[in-house]
Amino acid sequence: KRTRNAEVIAPLPGETLESFFKGVTDLLDTKVGRIQCHTLTMIYGTDYKDNEQFLNEHEYVTKFRIVVRNFTSIEGKPILDVEEVAIATKDMSFSDYLKMRKYMFVIELCVNCGVFEPLLRYLESHGIKCSEWIQFIYKNLDKLPETIREIFNSFEMETQDELWDSEKALVEHYSKPENYRLLIEG
Repeated sequence: KRTRNAEVIAPLPGETLESFFKGVTDLLDTKVGRIQCHTLTMIYGTDYKDNEQFLNEHEYVTKFRIVVRNFTSIEGKPILDVEEVAIATKDMSFSDYLKMRKYMFVIELCVNCGVFEPLLRYLESHGIKCSEWIQFIYKNLDKLPETIREIFNSFEMETQDELWDSEKALVEHYSKPENYRLLIEG
């Protein structure tokens, strides 16, 4: 049984989509039970937020989003926990970022939830690595039934739609009652 867990952060300096896939492939083949991928958060007190030279050297592109499930309303006023995240660097484009997120969504559905554990054991008993199975699924997403493709397309759209150019624009948008209601409804 896969019991170990791993966490990765992306995009890190110098990381490409290919190096990210290689690292995750290596983790999958160690029979880790769960791989959680965090988008790099630009935190005060780190080079990722405070060092302009570092940010320029790696050409970080950032956006703002609401921290997952971290919002409420107090006395009718929306309170939002907003974070600034990296969505591209000189080595990983925004398109690559979206591919990375979609790849990790495949892993979430096929490995992290544990539903396919018996299938993974079967595949591995026949010499098929977990990473090979995941890569096959990822590379063939466009061949899946329409209803499944819609789930992945929706995930990609949500990944894009959660990003804002500024914290102010995000807060203004969700401060409107109709938009806050939609946020609550998911």
